[in-house]
Amino acid sequence: MFENFVIKIVLLFDIVAVIFFIGLNGTYIFMNILAFFNIKNYVSELKAVDLNRIFRSSFYLPVTVISPAHNEEATVVSSAKSLLQLKYPEFEVIVVNDGSTDNTLAELIKAFNLKETPRTYAKKINCQEIKRIYTSPDYAELVVIDKENGGKADSLNAAINVSKYPLFCTLDADSILERDSLLY
Repeated sequence: MFENFVIKIVLLFDIVAVIFFIGLNGTYIFMNILAFFNIKNYVSELKAVDLNRIFRSSFYLPVTVISPAHNEEATVVSSAKSLLQLKYPEFEVIVVNDGSTDNTLAELIKAFNLKETPRTYAKKINCQEIKRIYTSPDYAELVVIDKENGGKADSLNAAINVSKYPLFCTLDADSILERDSLLY
């Protein structure tokens, strides 16, 4: 008698566990199906956005993209070229040569036909001495800062001092962004 009672309780527990398992996983499947359709609609809306109309409006702010580089001669030119191809209405790219001991600066000068420029800036944030500022006649958005070594944070401070736009984003000199990454 007692054994039958225990067997019935175990069977009841098994049935409840199976029902719970089916209900929980059914809910997960339903939520995944809903998420799929929501994501599909979201992607469709993104494709329907007229970026040219947005660019003509005042809904965007200009951006400075800062890329500190220390001994990055192997990748700095390709990284800077990719940054210059960003799809955004108004931006500048500042590459900071942070006292490199290799040919980082020479590679940049050669690749972008850089010329030393007397650019004025306010030293709002403390940083190591900026030796020279270069710009390119071929790439108006590019600014290269040559400064004493002070580390990544110090390079960012120098670039913020020199930047002319209110917003900035930073990334390493060996990073590459998608062309439209500033839009999202």
